[in-house]
Amino acid sequence: DYLIGTNEFGGAVSSGQSGAIAFESDYRNLQAKKAYFFMGDAMLCLGSGINGNFSNPVNTSVNQTLLSGDINFYDGTKQIFTGSEKTATDLQWIHHRNVGYIFPSGGNITVQNQQQSGTWRSIHSLGSNAVVNKQVFSLLIDHGNTPANASYSYIVVPDKSLNDFEVLANDHGFVIVKNDADVQAVRNDKVQKYAVVFYNAGTVDMGDGLTIASNKKAIVLLEKEGAGYKISAADPTHL
Repeated sequence: DYLIGTNEFGGAVSSGQSGAIAFESDYRNLQAKKAYFFMGDAMLCLGSGINGNFSNPVNTSVNQTLLSGDINFYDGTKQIFTGSEKTATDLQWIHHRNVGYIFPSGGNITVQNQQQSGTWRSIHSLGSNAVVNKQVFSLLIDHGNTPANASYSYIVVPDKSLNDFEVLANDHGFVIVKNDADVQAVRNDKVQKYAVVFYNAGTVDMGDGLTIASNKKAIVLLEKEGAGYKISAADPTHL
């Protein structure tokens, strides 16, 4: 059955080159607050307020794509992933198909290289019944069966060779200022940009002499310009 979520918070803000997207999710008794911050050459993804109680694990899917080339990972030592599945809490980054994934806050992270099969008919009545088998790269964060106010963070860096990605992974500029059920706030020191998602009215100290406050739900983007800031804001409740 198709169900509509009950959340009312969902929106985005952009200055043309940088931006942020955020939404509340409340679907089939699973709650989460998710935001995506676009600054420089990367996207920082935050999740907070993840709550649920299920018989199966609650996962955040970072990516799933057809396997193409090596899967490299770093857990203190750079290695090529040669197994079919690995779950660890010390994975700092993963690189596959010219896309890098950084985990600044750690987490219970699973990487897979497995053959998967299915039919197009299973997702559309006009699809073929022929079984398709492909080798698939999957990357996910496991929050367990009963997450209570769980959170996550990861950075996606597209279109980078392994060498270029390693340089950026060591100096991406992102600082996670706050990531909870009320506020998700980040800054990027390399490009001097800031963004805050206010799920509720509040105040956040960005940590470098800048304080941002809102008296209502909002998504705010600030960019340093000379001695001041360029400010962009949006109402995610569309009221």
